[in-house]
Amino acid sequence: MPFAIRGHPENTKENLLGTREAIVSHPQVRLFTDINPFRKLFHTPGASRTHSHPGLGYAHCMLLVDPDRSVVERRLAAVTRPVTILSFTQTVDAPEPRSLRPRLLLDEVAGLHELIALEEVNVVLDKGRAALYGIQHVPAIVLLGDDEDTRIRFLGAPAGYEFLSLVEALVLAGTGDSGLSPASRTLIAEHVREPTHVRVFVTPSCAHCPRAVTLAHRMAIESPHIEATCVDATEFVDLSRKYRVNGVPKTVVNDAIEILGALPEEEFVRTTLGIAGLPKPG
Repeated sequence: MPFAIRGHPENTKENLLGTREAIVSHPQVRLFTDINPFRKLFHTPGASRTHSHPGLGYAHCMLLVDPDRSVVERRLAAVTRPVTILSFTQTVDAPEPRSLRPRLLLDEVAGLHELIALEEVNVVLDKGRAALYGIQHVPAIVLLGDDEDTRIRFLGAPAGYEFLSLVEALVLAGTGDSGLSPASRTLIAEHVREPTHVRVFVTPSCAHCPRAVTLAHRMAIESPHIEATCVDATEFVDLSRKYRVNGVPKTVVNDAIEILGALPEEEFVRTTLGIAGLPKPG
C-alpha cells in the first residue's frame, strides 16, 4: 500500500478556492501573479487580430489577449536554447473541435519566441515515436530542450492555471537549469539512482497546483532519472480513479508515494524521494 503525506491544509481539497497569494508569492512562480488564466481568451471583435495557421489553412483569432501575451513573452525571454513542443494527438484530417483550441494556443505560444517550435505527432501514424517517449494517452505534450528529452510531460490540454505551468516548463526546457536550491540538488544527486516517475494530478481551476507541477518538472530537469508528468484529473478520469484522486494537487511517485497538497520545495523533494523528515536547524 502506498503511504500518503498530507500537505498544508490551505493547499488541499478543502480550500482549493482560497486566496491565490498562498502559491503565487513563491519566488519560483512569481509570474503567476501577473497573468489571469481565466480572462476571456479571445479579443473583443473591435480589437481582435488574426494570423494564418500553416497547418490549418485559415486565419484565426489570437487567443491570448494583449496583457497576457506581454507577460508570457517577457517570461519566455529567458529561453536560451531551442525548445520543441511535441504535441501528441490521434486526430486524422480535420482536428476535433475540443482539440482545436489547445492546438491553436500552443501554436501561438510557440510564436512568441524564435527558439520555440511546435510539432504535432499523430500516435496512430507514428507509433514508434509515441513509444519512444512513453506516450500512452492523448492529448499529451513532451518538451525537448536542444533536441534532448527533458522528461517534462503534460497529459491533457494546459488549460486554466496549468497554462502557467506550461510557460514555466518552457523556460525550464529552454534554459536547462532546474532553479532548485543547492540543498534540493544535493538530495536528488545523492538519492536518485533509478527511474523515478512523478505524476502530479491537477485541475484547471486549482490555483495551488502549479507549485507542485513546477517543482516536479524542476526535478526532471535536475536528474536524467526523473520523469515528471502533469495530469489533468478532469480529462483522464480513469487515471484519477486508479490513483484515487479525491483532491488536487495530488502527487504520486512510482505508484508508491502519495503527496496531498502543495509543499515547500525541500519538503516536496524529500517526500518525493522518500526521505523522512527535514534536517533540524543548526
